Amino acid sequence: SARALLPVLADVYGRIIRREAKAVERAAAKYLGQRSVDEFTTWLDAFYEEFLPQFERDLTPAMLAAAEQAAQTVADELGGDVPVGDATRAFIGEFLRVLGIGHINASKSNLQAAIDDAASAGGDAMAAVDAELGKWEENRAQNDADLTAFEALNALVIFNYGERKIRRLMWLSSGTSCKFCQSLSGQTITIESFFVGE
Repeated sequence: SARALLPVLADVYGRIIRREAKAVERAAAKYLGQRSVDEFTTWLDAFYEEFLPQFERDLTPAMLAAAEQAAQTVADELGGDVPVGDATRAFIGEFLRVLGIGHINASKSNLQAAIDDAASAGGDAMAAVDAELGKWEENRAQNDADLTAFEALNALVIFNYGERKIRRLMWLSSGTSCKFCQSLSGQTITIESFFVGE
């Protein structure tokens, strides 16, 4: 289940975000201390270009573990066995690339919003960045882990269905499902579609 992945993902995200925050904090002290927002923004662009490959490397072992779990789930349901091979690794690579871009965009937009808000209020940009980084430290790792665990396991299960030539999916709800999930129960879609709009 996605819950089993949470401790591992929370640990990995904790390390990623601590490393990211330390680097941003050092750059903020260097550039924003001299009131050079443009230089800080240029630094962010360069930093996050190098950040993406490391983000992908850091999360790959957890995603491979999730892939094994997803493959076993589908094997238990449909029988047989689909080993985690090159196609799965390629899928994980693309999943992590998109996930990393989303993480980077969130980081950059949150930092820029903090700086813009400080400028509008006549405040200090460096203090605004420090406050934003404080928010990351409080809950970002756990929030990112929660979202990734759910999305990764679902994506990998659906990928495994596709590898077995399953072309349609049906939503099934249990008695403990929320009302929204219960309203979807019984609906079918093609494997390339979404039960709810993107």
